[in-house]
This record gives sequence, structure tokens and C-alpha cells, in this order.
Amino acid sequence: MKKILTLCAAVIAAMSMNAQTVMDCDAAYDAAFALNSGDTLTINQEVAIVVVTGYVTDGVNGTISNGQQTFYIGKSANETQKTLQVYKGTMPENASAVNKGDKVKVTGKLMHYVNSSGSVNVAELVRSSVEILEQHALVVDTVSDATICEIISEGESLTAGAYSDEFYEVVATVDSLTYTSTTNKTQTFFIRCVDNGKMLQAYNAAMQDNTFAEEGDTVKIIGKIMHYVDTNRDVVEFNGPNAWVIAKGNAGPKVVQRVTVAQAVTIGNELARKAVSKDEYLIVGYVDSIVTAYNAQYGNITFFMCDDMANPTYDFEVYRGTFDADIPVGTLVYVTGKIQHYYKAATDSSDEVDLIETPAGATVSLTEDAISRFEEQTNSVKVLENGQIYIIKDNVKYSVLGVEVK
Repeated sequence: MKKILTLCAAVIAAMSMNAQTVMDCDAAYDAAFALNSGDTLTINQEVAIVVVTGYVTDGVNGTISNGQQTFYIGKSANETQKTLQVYKGTMPENASAVNKGDKVKVTGKLMHYVNSSGSVNVAELVRSSVEILEQHALVVDTVSDATICEIISEGESLTAGAYSDEFYEVVATVDSLTYTSTTNKTQTFFIRCVDNGKMLQAYNAAMQDNTFAEEGDTVKIIGKIMHYVDTNRDVVEFNGPNAWVIAKGNAGPKVVQRVTVAQAVTIGNELARKAVSKDEYLIVGYVDSIVTAYNAQYGNITFFMCDDMANPTYDFEVYRGTFDADIPVGTLVYVTGKIQHYYKAATDSSDEVDLIETPAGATVSLTEDAISRFEEQTNSVKVLENGQIYIIKDNVKYSVLGVEVK
């Protein structure tokens, strides 16, 4: 550690005399790791600029998204131990994506990044620009006989944050759509392993031929897979693959079954771990606790539901449900979406997580009975007394169910 800190101090001293400092990959890696998590290398409170030349080693999916690409670099193309991540490096205009073995020069800022669960701990170059010095033809080794189920199994065996060495190609039906960017011509969607119901995510897929997919469409996907893990998610995904719509679906109208929260939990418990239901459900119940408050940027909120506010169970979660405001505890809501058996094994730093939830993107709406009460509560004051939440409006105290408290 003393050696690393001495190196970092020497780097900073050198930078104080130069607007940009040239470093090799190992020195940049050590200097970034010497920083506290989340810090960038600075000189007198100004963020330092470094220039690093190296070879693309790993973590590269062969595609550019929104003019940016993420990959690792090292002193040689065969580096396997100490590598520096270029996070969303800005690529030259009209450039082809870089791949393993290409030589690049990257100008940016050093950061030590650790995610909330501690499963990802990397040295990064951020807010960077990329110059391509040597570029070789991309060799894509497709694995035509790999099924979705096999790819998921392979992905689960990868270290958190790691990419597969090989490219995979699959043809599958889009099970559910998460996000579409018409500007960047990308989509995020899920495809299903029919054997166990587990889902494989296509994350930020670059849609080819200017055609976007819909649920039920048949798509071809080519890319590397990644095991993505953070505090809330543990998913195998194609990360930034190329995707083609090769046949439109004929799914017909959806049939959505109305269920109670208890019934939703039963349905989820019957699924395999990490599996998602094929059908959608309308789940009716009360908001019994808020996990993550309403996020105006993304228009979603995470909370637990129950059937009876007098006996909250905290065993069914609505994860990042789509809504347009905060929702008070005790509000009766409708939630429309699929049901997922979420599971994350215990680690040295975190406990096992095993719960039933709706995956991100379920639609949240207020029941007719709740609308007037919700409007009243959002224009009043919430207080916590003796472990209970009350609403005070016009000097009158109400329970979260709208009953006046004497």
C-alpha cells in the first residue's frame, strides 16, 4: 500500500506541472485504486487529465452505443490480471467499435469505482475520449448450438461484472420490452428459457435495419454475455448486442388475471429461482412500506404491498413500478405486470435475498377508491407517531386509511 500511495503522490506531483500527463496502464491502474471509492484524481481541487495508451483486453461487446463504448485496456492484448476500464469512452466520429487486440490512446480522468454491493470494484478512465491507433478485423465466433438456457447457465458462472470470451447467437421470441430509445436506435428486452422460466436480458441492443421489436416478435441476437450484479439485480444479459427483427409476432390480445397480493406471492413461490411468469397479472393491494421513494428522472417507485394494512407482510415487492408521484403508505393500488421469483445468494458482505416481486416497469395506478384520498394526502402533512404514520390536514389527524383519529 505504501508503494502505491508513493506512486500516486509522484503522479500528482508530475501532473502539477503538466495539463495532461502520460501514464502506462499499470501506473494508471495503481493510481486509481489508491483513490477512495468514487473519487477522481485531482490537483488543487481540479480534476486531473491523464493520457493512457494500451491494448483492448476484455469487457468489450463489439458495439458502440450513443457514440460511446466501454472496454478494458492493458499493456498487452493478452493481459489477464491488471486491466483498466475505459467507461463509456467517446469514440471517434464514424469509427468502428474496438475489439480485443486493438491499440488505443485514451484521454480522461482516473476514478476508483465500487458499486453499492461491493461486487464491482474497478479502476476506471471516465469522461474520456478514445483515439484508435491500430484496429484489426473483428472475428466473431458464434455458438449456434447454445440455447437460451445454456447461455443463462454460462452467464451465472461468470464473476460479477465479467464478460464471456466468446460471442453467442440466438434466435428467440421477445417476452417483454423494458426500454426503447428511438434516438439511439436501441432497445432493452427479455427472452425466456422455456425449461425453467429464467430470463435473459438483451441490454441496449443495437437494432438493425431501422426496425424495433415488439413483444411476441422473433429476433436474432449476436453479442457477448455479461453477469450483471448490484444491490438489487442479479441478471445475465447480452450487453450491447446487435439485434435483428426477423419475424413479427401474432400474440393477440393479452389476458390479465386479477389476483390478491397473497395469490401473487403463491404464484411467485411456484416459479424457479430467478424465473419470471409468462402471464401478466393485475395485483390489488395496499402500499405497506416504501423501499425507494419516487424518482422523477425515471418515473418509478419501489414499495411493498399487502392485502391488509392491519397485518402487513412485507413479502411482495413492486420493483421500480412506473408512476408519476410519491405514493403514501396505506394507499390502495393496482399493479399490472409479470411476477418474478428474485433470488441472490449470500456473499461475505451481504445476506441471501429471496423474494417475490414484479420486475422493473410494472404499471402502477390508483384504485378509484384511493384517488380522492391520495389527492388529499399529497396536499397534507405526514407524521410518524409511536411507529404509526398519520395524515394531518386542517388540524385533523387521519390514519393512512383515511379514518379520522380522535
